Amino acid sequence: MAKTKKIAVNFEGGSLTSDAGILLLQPVDQKIKLVERINRIINDPRHPVFITHPQAHLIAQRIYAIALGYEDVNDHIALRKDPALLAAIKNNLHEEETLGSASTLSRLENRLSDKELAGLSKLFVELFIESHDKPPEQIIIDVDATDDTIHGKQEGRHFNGFYDSYCFLPLYFFCGDQLLWAQLRSSRRGGAHGTRAIFHYLVARIQKAWPDVEIVLRGDAGFCGPKLLKYCEKNGCKYILGIASNAVLKRRAIRFV
Repeated sequence: MAKTKKIAVNFEGGSLTSDAGILLLQPVDQKIKLVERINRIINDPRHPVFITHPQAHLIAQRIYAIALGYEDVNDHIALRKDPALLAAIKNNLHEEETLGSASTLSRLENRLSDKELAGLSKLFVELFIESHDKPPEQIIIDVDATDDTIHGKQEGRHFNGFYDSYCFLPLYFFCGDQLLWAQLRSSRRGGAHGTRAIFHYLVARIQKAWPDVEIVLRGDAGFCGPKLLKYCEKNGCKYILGIASNAVLKRRAIRFV
């Protein structure tokens, strides 16, 4: 992930940060209430008496850091004292009142249930719908899977021959530059695994909000399977999907070359 452009800012008291851009993202979050809505989806099982870092602060810390280009949890060994993040999340610059540690953030991420993860994905669909002032006439939904190389012995690791590496194989749905769904998966299964079920949810929710919208599914040959094609035909969804090369197709296409 590319790092965002850094602008050094000197806060009162001598604190220096190169991540002041987060102070511009905070008002956006306050408008769409992303952190607040995510916090409502995730259960917090901790005893209130022993909580040092509110869950909403931990969620904001992780999201804001990713937006700044810090995708690794261990980046927070230093970031937890960053004055820009402290100002954006806790509204103070006291470095002794640090944000959550890397281990605290890891515990938060690893205790999420499948139901909560599904709820977070559904939240992206709601944000997509809310981003439109009026119903669009047509939307094109792009689906794709991509390898996420594993450097260790993480749970779910699998050697994928196509990518020639141990990797995860997350599945993504986009509409333009807006994320609709992201699901982390093992690479034990093919790239199209689970596509029809997720696409069914997207179609049902979007058509409920916009009954007259035309939905077009677009993907490569890995998603051109009979079950998904049959679903599109039955539910009035158009599709643009690649077709894997084969001897018959080559023979019939040669006349057009």
